[in-house]
Amino acid sequence: MSYVEQPDFKPWTIQGATAATSAQIATCIDERIKAYTEDNITGRELHALWILDFEFFSNTEYKNTTIQTRLLRDFLRSRNVFVPRKGHSIAVELPKAQHATWEAIPEACLHEIKEKHRPISTVSKSSSTFRSDSARSQGDTLISNNNSFFSLMKI
Repeated sequence: MSYVEQPDFKPWTIQGATAATSAQIATCIDERIKAYTEDNITGRELHALWILDFEFFSNTEYKNTTIQTRLLRDFLRSRNVFVPRKGHSIAVELPKAQHATWEAIPEACLHEIKEKHRPISTVSKSSSTFRSDSARSQGDTLISNNNSFFSLMKI
């Protein structure tokens, strides 16, 4: 099996960023989120890399890809990089946060992040929803029998 070497990521130039299509910008954002996730980068370090990787992105480039822009904003917030959320366009707030010094998520915003990125608890498989005839109440039995009766009448 041959090994194909992946080229290192090179930040975009100003000409590359302004001439890029929305698909190219979306791919770039997705690739950078994947790289940040794989390397488990957070906080000040993530902010510094984000500044370097998206140095020439303005609100125009961020407006071209609404879904990826929102994903990037939410990803940064989940990794302790403050990007304001309420009442402002994401495409406007990302460049502002990019040019500002790193700021941890304020206490007032932590509940939003915890709510959005909380772990999903799985339902225990030990509890069965099927009850045997002996465990069923008389009301359940009547409902079941009535449903059987209506099913027979439809035939």
